[in-house]
Amino acid sequence: MRFSVLRPHLEDGVPLTRLAEAEGMALRTAQRWVQRYRAQGLAGLARRPAPPTPPESAEETTPLSGESDKNRGFANCLRKGPAR
Repeated sequence: MRFSVLRPHLEDGVPLTRLAEAEGMALRTAQRWVQRYRAQGLAGLARRPAPPTPPESAEETTPLSGESDKNRGFANCLRKGPAR
């Protein structure tokens, strides 16, 4: 797929800016594809998996003891309005 997009540029000399615009892609993306194709051939145009995202730490996902009670009390204060 990526090679078929780049073929007019690689084989016929179509300017990369015109090609990228016609394909609706960023010029920088097209430049990267050409660079990888020239360095690695067709293998360089294969889709690469996204880097893994780090797992969330337990501190971010597990409420501290009593935290939910504190939040519930705060929410009740908001519903009741200011103290008089």
